[in-house]
Amino acid sequence: MSVQVAIPSYNRHDRISKMTLQTLRNGGFPMDRVTVFVANEEQRRLYASCGAKLEISAPGIVPSRNFIHQAYPKGTRVVSLDDDIRSIVRATSPKKVSEIQFLESFFEQCFDAASAYKTKVWGGYPVLNPYFMKNRVSYGLKFIIGHMYGFVSDPSFPKIDDIYVAKHDYVVSIYAYKLYGGALRFDDVGCRTNMYKEPGGLQDFRTAELQRVNMEALLRDFPGLVAKKNGAGGMYAESEVRLVEPKRK
Repeated sequence: MSVQVAIPSYNRHDRISKMTLQTLRNGGFPMDRVTVFVANEEQRRLYASCGAKLEISAPGIVPSRNFIHQAYPKGTRVVSLDDDIRSIVRATSPKKVSEIQFLESFFEQCFDAASAYKTKVWGGYPVLNPYFMKNRVSYGLKFIIGHMYGFVSDPSFPKIDDIYVAKHDYVVSIYAYKLYGGALRFDDVGCRTNMYKEPGGLQDFRTAELQRVNMEALLRDFPGLVAKKNGAGGMYAESEVRLVEPKRK
């Protein structure tokens, strides 16, 4: 079954064509297999000229993600992308990344590799820094960052609680571990994004308080799989978490 691309988006009709959709075009991905998921009929009208298929999902980050996970027939290979992806890249040295050129083939290879590990979820390295990115794959309870990940549509995949606005990708990573034994992460692959810079990005709602609430919810809902990250830096250092994979018996 051919790979489909799903892009949840809100109020970025004037920029999505210059970012994620242009990235897909540059990589030769067929636009008839790209769907932008919008919140309502008004948003659909705003996105009418973007060049991709449009579907009304649900307002809100988490409801939209949940809708997308159930929007395709069982077994469909779906790549979920944020709407501000400037390029999808691979680390070629400790100092350099290069743009991946043939995205359809790349996505297929990622799904095939995930299938070999008997998982239905894969993603890239969470930090775009070639010094830390390695030419390897990691499998298990791995953090799969939400701006690009692949999943095989599965009706049994649980819904994410609406509370996880700031950390929904942690929940996807945990569910992949619980359902399939883990996710497959390509540690040499990442994305150039504008997630903290473009209007409508994470900075518009990702407050310290929201991060704290999401951290506490993760610690409560997934005991033994999540721990507070001590010594973390950055503006949300007090609310950073890490995934903890139980030792195999």
